[in-house]
Amino acid sequence: MTAWFVRSAETALFLEPVTVQLEEPTLGVARAAMDAVMRGPSSAEGLETLAPPGTEVLGVDRDGALLTVDLSEEVRTPVGGAAGETAFAQQLAWTGTQFEGVEGVRLLVGGTAVEELWGHLDWSLPVTRDDFALSPVIIEEPESGAEITSGSVTASGTANVFEATLIVRLLRPDGSLAEEAVVTASCGTGCRGTWEQAFASLEMPGEWVIEAEETDPSDGEGRPPFLARVRFQVQ
Repeated sequence: MTAWFVRSAETALFLEPVTVQLEEPTLGVARAAMDAVMRGPSSAEGLETLAPPGTEVLGVDRDGALLTVDLSEEVRTPVGGAAGETAFAQQLAWTGTQFEGVEGVRLLVGGTAVEELWGHLDWSLPVTRDDFALSPVIIEEPESGAEITSGSVTASGTANVFEATLIVRLLRPDGSLAEEAVVTASCGTGCRGTWEQAFASLEMPGEWVIEAEETDPSDGEGRPPFLARVRFQVQ
């Protein structure tokens, strides 16, 4: 299953997915996913949850295309301003709508419907996915902390960047550049596409790094180019 967490970029908050392994089989996968959102990520670099500390999932129920999530009273404690509340709402929306047929997430607090939480959003209606809430560039493989034993690695993910163009780099354990490639995603400039790049330079053990960065069409006039980074181990 997947839980969605928040990355703080220089000018915005973005969401990224993290694969969460169940400790034991359960029929309540949706509840387990929401539990993960409340706990926060265990190892993903630079990601966090905006669920207030101590927030617990009291229940998760599905009625057709609507997933209802009941959270404890701790969720009323503000963690951020408008951007933070929006990011938290999108954590719930993206995590809940990963399940086939679910289109929105309705929030209850202590079993009661709410209209206001941290003072910035209207919670009377279900929250739905916003595609632009996601990081401009996401690395899905390799996962953070992955262990690789072969002499090659294939990096892949999604992106919504100018002209679908991004720069993907492989860095050695000493920080030096092993390989760099200009990669074109399957879609870009307003739509999210997939991308993939294979590298065959894993010549030493240690902690390697994959970086994926959008280009800068504004030539320094706009926000800094978004950079995604994943660290993994080569045995």
